[in-house]
Amino acid sequence: IIQISSLKIQVYESKLEQERIQSNYLRVQIQPHFYTNILTLIYGLAQMKDYAAIQKLAMTTGRYFRYLLGEKGTFVKLQEEIQGVKNYIEIQQIRYGAYLKFAMDVEEGLEKELILPMIIQTFVENSIKHNVTLVPVLEVIVAIHKKDGMLQIEVTDNGAGFEKEILEKLEQNESLAKDGSHIGICNVKERLKLFYGEKASVKIESRPGCTRAIIVFLELMTKEEQDEYSFGG
Repeated sequence: IIQISSLKIQVYESKLEQERIQSNYLRVQIQPHFYTNILTLIYGLAQMKDYAAIQKLAMTTGRYFRYLLGEKGTFVKLQEEIQGVKNYIEIQQIRYGAYLKFAMDVEEGLEKELILPMIIQTFVENSIKHNVTLVPVLEVIVAIHKKDGMLQIEVTDNGAGFEKEILEKLEQNESLAKDGSHIGICNVKERLKLFYGEKASVKIESRPGCTRAIIVFLELMTKEEQDEYSFGG
């Protein structure tokens, strides 16, 4: 009886932990400042009567929000996440122009791989949000490839780098709730651990002028694992 009760408690606590992580994931997605920035950008473009840019921004923003806020399964195809990132970058390049450069290198044949949504997006957004005004031209590079049954995603930028205290907290998986910044990265690490366990890792190398986030997780799932989870798209 004691063992059964203990097991029930463990299952209940595990379910609560999953719900907490998923709740934080949804909270990270909903960012009012990003929406208001877009409205401000539209207002500025309207003042300049740049109607072509407004049309482009409206279409790109619509596609981005469709992915950001649309109903998704536990996993999405890599190509969907990539397109979401490209739409986000296009919005930011309308805003920052030549001050933001972006490149992506994806190994051929990985487009239909299944990943947790908002993994790449979170690190790309972090690079731009915390660096674009601190360097003359911010360069963000995403590289995705596979090795030994694992997917590896690298997001590199030439920004100012992480503060030592923040980087140490991220490495130790300490809460950044009070600080409020980089909460998306904490959530990514929690979700990776929840769904991949020890078969996932996040490593951040940072110094002024070069920061690289390396995200590694299991490439393929068994048929049983595919049946266990739900998928988007």
